[in-house]
Amino acid sequence: MENDMMKFVKLNNGISMPLVGYGTWNVRGQAGKRAILETLELGYRLIDRAQMYGNEDIIGQAVRGCGLPNQEIFLTTKLYPTQFDGPAAAINEAMEKLDIGYIGMMLLHHPGTGNVEAYHAMEQAVADGKIHSGLSNWYVEELEEFLPQVNIIPALVQNEIHPYYQENDVIPYIQSLGCSTRLVSFWRQGAYGRAVGR
Repeated sequence: MENDMMKFVKLNNGISMPLVGYGTWNVRGQAGKRAILETLELGYRLIDRAQMYGNEDIIGQAVRGCGLPNQEIFLTTKLYPTQFDGPAAAINEAMEKLDIGYIGMMLLHHPGTGNVEAYHAMEQAVADGKIHSGLSNWYVEELEEFLPQVNIIPALVQNEIHPYYQENDVIPYIQSLGCSTRLVSFWRQGAYGRAVGR
């Protein structure tokens, strides 16, 4: 029986992304690895992480050891603003630490100094077939300044929107650009949002 974990949304670059995913901001050690494996057994196929979480190794181990083909798991990771001054090296470091041969979606974690240059490095990685590119925690004002300076419209903009943090004007704005938006809700409590396609 199909459930939301098994449903997908097609992004503007033609790839399909699972509607629901598992966030790993507090996943650590062997217990964290077991949690990822159990999550995949339950049917989740999107795993969301970031450089600042510091858990690339266990996520890579879980994906490699889960028994599923790597291509069935959509892995999202993020570059933090502290990495924007060396983005190509940061992309390569993420790929080496995860050691699964691909990254389903790489996002700039927040706006920050050097974000345009960092995104240009991600655009090169897209051209090289290493990643797909998007943004995280960007709202209308930041997007209006940023987007005219880049060549590839982000395939995804992932934002925190929930009853305690409302900036809903960004949803129709993102969709008007041809992007999908993934709404991360109650992430501090460990739940994960769903993607909203066009």
